[in-house]
Amino acid sequence: KALFIKTILPLALAVNDRLKKYRDTLIELDQPNRTLTVEERQWVKSIAKLHKSPDQVPGKLLSRIGPLPVDLIIAQAAVESGWGTSRYSREGNAVFGQYTFDESKGLKPKNRNKNDEFFIKKFRNLSESVRSYLKNINTHLAYADFREERKKLRMSGENLSGYKLVNFLKDYSERRESYIKDVKEIISSNNFQKYD
Repeated sequence: KALFIKTILPLALAVNDRLKKYRDTLIELDQPNRTLTVEERQWVKSIAKLHKSPDQVPGKLLSRIGPLPVDLIIAQAAVESGWGTSRYSREGNAVFGQYTFDESKGLKPKNRNKNDEFFIKKFRNLSESVRSYLKNINTHLAYADFREERKKLRMSGENLSGYKLVNFLKDYSERRESYIKDVKEIISSNNFQKYD
């Protein structure tokens, strides 16, 4: 467990730091009466594309771009990968159990139903896996409520808490409520709140 945390923690912090820098730049560009330069418009367009946003307006992009609580990142990685021991994490650096339907980009689950066509998305390295996970939470329609709650917490000045926000990730797992309970248990029993 200690090795797993030491591995995932710096990756989570690095991705969150990058997202915070994106947010800071977008906030700076989202000033009243500010006319964006050609370079700034191009940058906003590239960030919108990266985060699968139809909006190319700095203020509207902010809801899709933001750090996640570190306690949540580590806890979900632990649950999804069995603390890094799963076949998917060992063979494909997949610590978040993300799906893909492209066979060339995934590993076939051994006990997959014959009618299912999904694979577990594999990555070149763990850093890529963490980036993909945060992008998934920040962009996928299934997590819109999560992003809205994160925005409310941020606007009220509260610290982002994975323990609170995981309640809005019911669609992350087919196990739904029991999955949320497991993530909360990992956060509490390992005192992951200290990382936030």
